[in-house]
Amino acid sequence: MSNTNQQLRDCKYEFIRLIAIYFVLCNHTLSLIPNDGTLSRDLFLNLLFTFTGSCNALYFFISGRFALQKTLKTDEEYKTFYFKKALYLILPLVFYMMIHSFLSHYKETGSFNGLGIRIITDILCHHNGLHFWFMMFLTGNILIAPFMAKVFDGLSKTGAIIFVTLGILHNTLIAYTPYFANVSYNWVFPFAQWSIYFYIGVCIDKIITTKKEKNIAIIVGIISLIIITLKRYFFSYQQFSHDLMPSFTFFCIMFYLVLQEIDVNKWSEKVKSAIRFMGKRTYGIYLVHMLAIWLTIRICPNKWNIPDIPYHSIIVIVSFIVSLISSYLADLVIFNPIQKLCERIRNGKKKEN
Repeated sequence: MSNTNQQLRDCKYEFIRLIAIYFVLCNHTLSLIPNDGTLSRDLFLNLLFTFTGSCNALYFFISGRFALQKTLKTDEEYKTFYFKKALYLILPLVFYMMIHSFLSHYKETGSFNGLGIRIITDILCHHNGLHFWFMMFLTGNILIAPFMAKVFDGLSKTGAIIFVTLGILHNTLIAYTPYFANVSYNWVFPFAQWSIYFYIGVCIDKIITTKKEKNIAIIVGIISLIIITLKRYFFSYQQFSHDLMPSFTFFCIMFYLVLQEIDVNKWSEKVKSAIRFMGKRTYGIYLVHMLAIWLTIRICPNKWNIPDIPYHSIIVIVSFIVSLISSYLADLVIFNPIQKLCERIRNGKKKEN
């Protein structure tokens, strides 16, 4: 594949990343659109919550697709992989976790007493209740990706179908056992729950190989969207309806396939360059976006009584811009110097050896 085609292919997936991060901000600000009790507003919020809720699945799909494509062969490749993950994945994550702990602790106590213990316990446990839960699931899968890539490298279509089916079946049991049996399902499948979305990302291209199969997946996804929507009105049991239930999984697969059909290649070079730039920043945007939303709402309260939906859109756009600028500056001022220094130290030691 030529470099040009590689860039165009990457741009398509960077565009999906941007859709996902926009949906993240939309989803985390939905409280700005109150339910006025009308059927139209309730249906709108129901659909909006479902579509924006697909953001996590989209990220898992893309992360798995690329993380599980490259197999490592030499000891040096393994060392480089984990060195880079420590610098470019773990370092920013721990930094923003610490910032959240610092701000929350000071807001709650008005002092710095016990801050160290607070940071440690938050990172180990309590941040799972914030948006960091996503990375607490994803990080482990990324760190074992070099080993799992060897499995998926030679996996057949039938093998991919069986693997994904096992994960979805396990999630179905987790989701519905409390409803039908009034107990929790506690059997363990290591690649289930949100992790199966990571592995679906690399299996989709193995499972869906023809136009007919793609059309079938889209039809199943549309039916799943209808099921998810109707559940709110005719099914009192709502637990797991936007994460582990199979209807949500099939809907997210459908939406992912539809987004892949958008021909980003035909867009202007300036637009594609902007997409690549912003797509590269989505990780930083994700880590900082909750602080950006809090700041944006504080700075831009709805003093002018703007209607709920336009005001929500304004907050999302401004929060996105604030997150983009903040993450870029954090990279420029904090992370890039540390990363470059560590790279130089490592390269220097390699030359000495």
